[in-house]
Amino acid sequence: MTATIRPCCEQRQKPSSTQPEACETSKTQRDIFDLWELIAEFEERVNRRALQNGFFYDVSIDQASPRFFCGHTRAFSELINALADHLFLNTLEKSLVVIQLQTVPLDKPGEYILKFLITDSSLHLSCESLEPIFSQFTGKVLSFTDDRAPGGHWIGRLLPPMVGKLSIQNFYGWGNRYTIETELTAVKKFA
Repeated sequence: MTATIRPCCEQRQKPSSTQPEACETSKTQRDIFDLWELIAEFEERVNRRALQNGFFYDVSIDQASPRFFCGHTRAFSELINALADHLFLNTLEKSLVVIQLQTVPLDKPGEYILKFLITDSSLHLSCESLEPIFSQFTGKVLSFTDDRAPGGHWIGRLLPPMVGKLSIQNFYGWGNRYTIETELTAVKKFA
């Protein structure tokens, strides 16, 4: 079940501390963050651009998803904002952008794959236009095309500190799908 994020954002409460709480010890600093808060901030950014560029959008989050996670918030936020900036450059007036967040539980309790999907109806993508995103956030990029179905598919493993992958598919004449899949640990709500 999904729901629009707007009502959730209006009801959310800010954490009591302005500094994010640190997670259990690890090789790199991870913070506890509110997924809904992060997506609400992202939605505000999308909303400003939608008003400027004249496109339509929808943001949804799986309501069964845990709300608080332990992860590399800064790296994840930089990645989704870089994708948004790229998207805004290519989104035409009266286009549609759909943003979905899903969490998939892993075998280990409390471990999840966070799937962040952006689907748009914008122009054809090129490998050159995607180079800044892939060079900043991924290692080696695999790409392939099919002569029978023009478009392309690019996939790269996320660079540390994130664990996961970034894939971008172009369906020539139909639009694009950007998918981030990263591993996160759910935490109980903190006071």
